[in-house]
Amino acid sequence: MNRLNQGDSLETVSKAIGVGVQSLKLWQKRYIESGEEGLSPKRHGGNPKTLTMDHWEGIQKDLLLTPIEFGIPRKQWDGPALVALLLLRWNISFHPRYIYTWLRKNQLKGIHIRHKKHKS
Repeated sequence: MNRLNQGDSLETVSKAIGVGVQSLKLWQKRYIESGEEGLSPKRHGGNPKTLTMDHWEGIQKDLLLTPIEFGIPRKQWDGPALVALLLLRWNISFHPRYIYTWLRKNQLKGIHIRHKKHKS
């Protein structure tokens, strides 16, 4: 904000700091309305964006059963079935793509999860 206050243009400052002009305009508006506090990140509502180790341990046990045993109308586990399981057991919801990424990252061994490839 100092450079804008010193007279530099939005375009010059946005190039110098590597952000888009629209983002800089938004920051400038927040700064004018709320000072430095307006530039602090805000916590948005909703579920946490990661699964905990408690979830992981529960998932490992649950995946030894079939989705049908939880009332989920699928013959084998896939992203949508895992999303339904998380909603049913822990009241949290994620997109199936996040679940696939999370499973790959946490190296789920010994359990096959069907992954439907999406067309780009």
